[in-house]
Amino acid sequence: MNKLKIFIATPISSFSNNKEYLNFRYIIMNLVSELRKDFCVYSEIEEFVKMNSFDEPAKAISKDFDNILISDFFILIHPSKMQTSTLIELGYAFAHKKNIIIISSKNDLPYLALGMSEIIDNVFFLECADINNDIVDKIPKIIKNW
Repeated sequence: MNKLKIFIATPISSFSNNKEYLNFRYIIMNLVSELRKDFCVYSEIEEFVKMNSFDEPAKAISKDFDNILISDFFILIHPSKMQTSTLIELGYAFAHKKNIIIISSKNDLPYLALGMSEIIDNVFFLECADINNDIVDKIPKIIKNW
């Protein structure tokens, strides 16, 4: 039996400083480790220890879109109101009818993202004010119960 493939979309360059990014990255790396127990996981944040060390845009979009296409689940982790390419990835996953989990505070999401889980069966919204290890524990359970 093939493992489900999960794409995790997180901001990398939108944090106010590297310390804030590294704190966020630490939690996401815990999530990646937890998910890898049962699933195949792709997350660009694994590759970047510093927030401003990322691929050229054309390379990043090609790599990310290819990985979204082969994924069974798309997880958007949106920790605060910020401009981030993950919102473009969310639109791409939505257009390709991927199972989507959005983890964010409603106050931090763009207007159209707020209604996705209310009208579309393959979108689950997990409201949270803070991305922490409690959230990390919930995500594998959500996927397994999908």
